[in-house]
Amino acid sequence: MQFRRLLSTPKGHRAPRLMPILRALAHCAGDRTGNVALSFAVAAPLVLGGAGVAIDLTIWRTEQEKLQELADAAALAGAEAYNVAPGVTGARIIVPSLPAKAHVRAVRPDLQPIVVAAEEGRSVSVTLKDSGLVGFAGLFGINKVEIEARSTAVADRQPGRTCLLALEPASTGIAFSGQGTIKLHDCGIWSNASGPRSLTASGQVSVEADVACSAGGSMAQPTASLPATRRADCAAVEDPLARWAAPAQTACTYTNFNAGGAGGNVSLLPGTYCGGLQVATRGSISLAPGTYVIRGGPLKLVAEGTISGNGVGFHLAGRATAEIAAQQDVRLAAPGNRPLAGLILAGDRAPTPSGLTSRLSAGGVLALSGTVYLPNQGFALSGHGSAAEEGVLQVVAGSIDVATQGQLDFAADFAAAGFRPVTPLLPMVRLLR
Repeated sequence: MQFRRLLSTPKGHRAPRLMPILRALAHCAGDRTGNVALSFAVAAPLVLGGAGVAIDLTIWRTEQEKLQELADAAALAGAEAYNVAPGVTGARIIVPSLPAKAHVRAVRPDLQPIVVAAEEGRSVSVTLKDSGLVGFAGLFGINKVEIEARSTAVADRQPGRTCLLALEPASTGIAFSGQGTIKLHDCGIWSNASGPRSLTASGQVSVEADVACSAGGSMAQPTASLPATRRADCAAVEDPLARWAAPAQTACTYTNFNAGGAGGNVSLLPGTYCGGLQVATRGSISLAPGTYVIRGGPLKLVAEGTISGNGVGFHLAGRATAEIAAQQDVRLAAPGNRPLAGLILAGDRAPTPSGLTSRLSAGGVLALSGTVYLPNQGFALSGHGSAAEEGVLQVVAGSIDVATQGQLDFAADFAAAGFRPVTPLLPMVRLLR
C-alpha cells in the first residue's frame, strides 16, 4: 500500500499530542476490572500504533519543510542566472537550470531535481521528490511515503534603495578610501562599471552595506574591507532620473561672479550665474534658499569656516563642474520644490567631455540632505570626522569616489526628508509560490 500526499496538513498545524494518549493508556492499565482489561488488551495495539503514526507524521512534516526550503533556494539560484551580466569574473550562465540543479546536488546529491526554465517568463521551477522514513505506519500497511516540494522563482526588476549608484559602464565604478567606516543604512551600492575594479576599497576603510553589486569585479586591499555580501557580474541598472527635466534656460542674473580673497563671511543668492560662481573666503559661506544655475564656468565655493544652505539646489549646465570645500562643516539640504526638488547637485544628461569631476569635502561635519545627480561626471565625496545626519544622502553619478577619516553615513529615508523617492529598478529574484 502506498501512502501519497499524506502531508496535506496545513503548515503550522501540529501533529496530535502524545501526552493525552499516554495518560489514557496509564489509566486503562491501572484498571483491574475484567471488561476494561479485555478492552484495553484489544485496543492497546491500535492506540499505540496511532501514537506511533503521529510520530511518523511529525517526522514527515519536518522532512517536507526541509525539502521545501531546498526547492525554494534552488529556484532562486536558477532565476538569479537571468540577472547575471557578462562580466570579467566568469562566463555568463546561459541555462538557468544548471545553477538550480547544482544547488540541489550540493545539499542532497541523492535527489534528482526536475527543473523547468521559462526564458520568456524569466522563471525557474523546481520539483523535488523524496521518500519518507516509514516507522510505526508500517503496522497499518503503509510501506511507502512520497514527500514532494515544488517552488517557482522569477527574475524581474523591483524598485530598490541605492545610496551609491555609478552609471557609466566604462568608468572606474565606485572607490572607497581613507581610514574609518562608511555605513549605508537600508540602502545599497551598485556599480555599472564592467572592468575588474568596478568596486574597490583602499587604505584602512571599512564599508558596510546590505547590498553591494557590481557589473565587473571588486577588490579590497588587505587593510580595507568591502561588504561580505558583495556580488560581481550583476546586470546594469538604468538611470532612475532619466526623465528628470533640467531648469529652463533663463537670462543671466550674475556674470563671472568671483569673490576670491574675501576675508569675512559671504552670503549668496539664487539665480543664473553665467561664467561661473567662485568664492574663496577665510570666513563662512551661507546660501539663501533657491535654485543656483551655473553656466559657462565652474562652481567653486571654498571656505575656512562653514558652508551652509537649506533648500539649496545647484544645476551644473553643460560642462560646468563643482568644487565645494570647507575646513569646518558643510551642511546643505536640497529644496522641496521643482525644478531641483530633492537634488543638491544636478548635471545635464547631454554628453560631456570625459574626465569631468565634481568634488565636495568637509573637514568637520559633512551633513547633506538630498541627492547628488551627475550622470555624465565623476563625483568625489570626502568627509572628515562626523557623519551625515538622518534623512537622505544619495549619489547617482558616472563614477563615485568616497573618502573618510572618521565615519560617513549614507541613507535613503526619503519620507523623513520630505523628498520624492529616487528608487532605481534593481534586478531581483522572488518566489511565486
